[in-house]
Amino acid sequence: MKNLIFVCFLLVQLFDGWATFHGVSLFGTSIEGNPLLRFLMDRYDVLLVIVTGKAVAVGLGTVLHLYKRHKMLAASVLFYLVVAVLPWTYLLLKSS
Repeated sequence: MKNLIFVCFLLVQLFDGWATFHGVSLFGTSIEGNPLLRFLMDRYDVLLVIVTGKAVAVGLGTVLHLYKRHKMLAASVLFYLVVAVLPWTYLLLKSS
């Protein structure tokens, strides 16, 4: 079960990165909800910012997994589903 939580975390990060790239490509950087990422996207390459942000998130999630903080990791999966995956899914489906 603990490995499944980690795999779910990785999949959510992957989908969020993909959706963010496509969403920003369609709507511009103003659609990004994270002000730090939006600021960086306006100044640097969007793909570089997304990949770096996801690498940091995966690194931190890996630390939680290795230190057996699986409840925190599961909470972050739920958080990403609610604040990232569902909104991006809605916007991308609506735009197609």
